[in-house]
Amino acid sequence: MNAVVHFYAVYNCQLTVVNNVPALIAPQGVDLNALSFYRFVQLQDGNWYHFLTQDEYNYIQAYSSTGTVVFSQTPQNNIEDDVKGNKVAGFSLGFWVLQYALLGVYAVIAMISDTDSSGMIYGLVSILSGASSLASFVLMLIARIKYPKNKLGKVVMWVFIINFIITILAIILFIGVFIQCIGSWTGQGV
Repeated sequence: MNAVVHFYAVYNCQLTVVNNVPALIAPQGVDLNALSFYRFVQLQDGNWYHFLTQDEYNYIQAYSSTGTVVFSQTPQNNIEDDVKGNKVAGFSLGFWVLQYALLGVYAVIAMISDTDSSGMIYGLVSILSGASSLASFVLMLIARIKYPKNKLGKVVMWVFIINFIITILAIILFIGVFIQCIGSWTGQGV
């Protein structure tokens, strides 16, 4: 493979093998701070090498046919973005669970309470559950837009999609049962 590799801020690297391990060799004259930041090490021959992870090597192999392989985002940003994305997606999932927990708490209170205040409690729970649902959805959108490669964000998105499908199916089932009941009351059946 003769592709030139631009490894973040270390440009024009060449792929080589050192002791059966794929590595990038940096060209002469690269800033030493950049080399150390991107985990290049100087070997006895005086050259600077970056030993590739399996993912980095696979990336180079996948894009080597273009002649130039570019790594464009700093590894530190990837880690920080992943942590931030996990936080946003985690809060989204937490709010999603909270909306159903609030409805469950209301159901328990309604069963054990026979006071007239249940309407007020239901209104409060409905507002909190709706706000939690909205916050969960907005945070999921933020996680998917701002951190599109975040795995937890993808999981939360699929939780929303599956929840939406189940809700639509439940509504269709409810409508079908309702039509069946109306038909049986009128004696016509469906």
